[in-house]
Amino acid sequence: MDSLFESCKSLKTLKITNFNIAGTYSISNMFKDCRSLTSIDLSGFKTENVRTMSHLFDRCVKLKSIDLSHFNTTSLEYVSRMFYGCESLTSAILPKFNPNKLLDISELFYNCISLEKTNINEVVSNQIVQMRQIFHNCKSLSSIDLSNIEINNVKDISGLFSECHSLQYVNLDKFNTSKITSMKSLFSNCHSLTSLDISHFNTESVTSLSYMFYNCISLENLLVNFDTPNHQDIRYMFTNRSNLNELELPKFNTIKCRKFTEAFDGCYNLKLCIDGTYFNLRNICPNYVEIIDITD
Repeated sequence: MDSLFESCKSLKTLKITNFNIAGTYSISNMFKDCRSLTSIDLSGFKTENVRTMSHLFDRCVKLKSIDLSHFNTTSLEYVSRMFYGCESLTSAILPKFNPNKLLDISELFYNCISLEKTNINEVVSNQIVQMRQIFHNCKSLSSIDLSNIEINNVKDISGLFSECHSLQYVNLDKFNTSKITSMKSLFSNCHSLTSLDISHFNTESVTSLSYMFYNCISLENLLVNFDTPNHQDIRYMFTNRSNLNELELPKFNTIKCRKFTEAFDGCYNLKLCIDGTYFNLRNICPNYVEIIDITD
């Protein structure tokens, strides 16, 4: 069933009420590049054996809303790029996933620039291994709750919220980041984010923090507890965060770090509290950043 309707660029509406796919394991790319599709009814789909739905609606650029709550996802493992490039999508109701099966949700809503509402907060999973760039360039999304998603096996959350220009609230309270190696561009260009508490993040395995808060121009309050013995790249990490007045990084270890380019450029009002035992960036911080060494 893969790619069954792919590139049917004149298809505008579709209703499937009696279509037995009970023996099908993959419906990837099924409606990919159906660029005129505005309405779709899949109430007749029997999806209990489907393992992958990756790219299912990839670049259905005129699709405005979709409700998949009736999908049986007992066997589903892969939904990466499911709505990739659905530029007109404002609302997406996801099915109830099997928490012991779902593995890959990376780039799920990538470039869904009109997305305002999704029930991803109802998604419960404890087996996910891939989730990078889920909401990349979701410019209209103001609130995201991932409190029910466990990331115990995830290593890469780079670009998870990058380019979410309207994002004001994000709930990551249950994130276990002990195995994460890359947080690159995690919140880059989140222009509307004013406050963020990720002090529970475990960063001991992280090697890249580059662009993590790049151009978060409204961020005023940031709580972190970075312990970074292995990070190697902090390029542009805090660049253009001119509203932040104070930042405490007592365990920010730069011993292995080799890439520092413009990490604090544009932080004109920043008072940086560090432990000089671990932090050796005096020679690369701009002279307008006030550095306070709290070494005992």
